[in-house]
Amino acid sequence: MTLLSILMPVYNEAATVERAIHEATAAELPVEHELVVIDDGSTDGTGNLLRETSWPDGVRVIEHDRNQGKGAAVRTALSHARGDIAAILDADLEYTANDIAILLSPLLDRSTNAVFGYARSTATRATPSCTCSGTEA
Repeated sequence: MTLLSILMPVYNEAATVERAIHEATAAELPVEHELVVIDDGSTDGTGNLLRETSWPDGVRVIEHDRNQGKGAAVRTALSHARGDIAAILDADLEYTANDIAILLSPLLDRSTNAVFGYARSTATRATPSCTCSGTEA
């Protein structure tokens, strides 16, 4: 069975991180998924919230002792990921984990090896779309 690792880099997201985590764990996706949250040295109480909350199974929280930037947070999360596929999902609620489902199809049917999502603005929220990179034999 394919496992998706959702990587959630977090920096000063105390206002949204709890909801983002709950939405990610409840997401209806076509594969099993885990959530790897990396607090990148937040200074607004995010780290305390992440440490003091009892998260559902499948959620792991890793901490940087100081801010190292989003790229470092993603690399750290990826090093802790167990999945066959990884997706990056920010904790700012611009997207939800359910939005990842549209991006998984070309990966699962092996018609591509990478998918990059982007947003088109709508009246209420971002709409995922995808660009696929074809596989070479």
